[in-house]
Amino acid sequence: MNNIQNCVKKIISKQFNYPIEKIKNNYIISEKFKADSLDMIELIMLIEEKFKIELNETNFNTLKTVQNIIDHIVKNVKK
Repeated sequence: MNNIQNCVKKIISKQFNYPIEKIKNNYIISEKFKADSLDMIELIMLIEEKFKIELNETNFNTLKTVQNIIDHIVKNVKK
């Protein structure tokens, strides 16, 4: 889990040019990083590529916080 969490935070840090050590799991991505829909699509694509998973539209709408993303990856990578 820690490895997944670190990878997710690293991707978010790079995507939004934000210090990785300041990223909190409860951050709402659209609010904290001022992410619009295009930013979110790019973020999701990076996550899909890194973790070799596919996120459909239903999942996309539930991935609002850093923790939501981590939980979803943990759930789907272990399958």
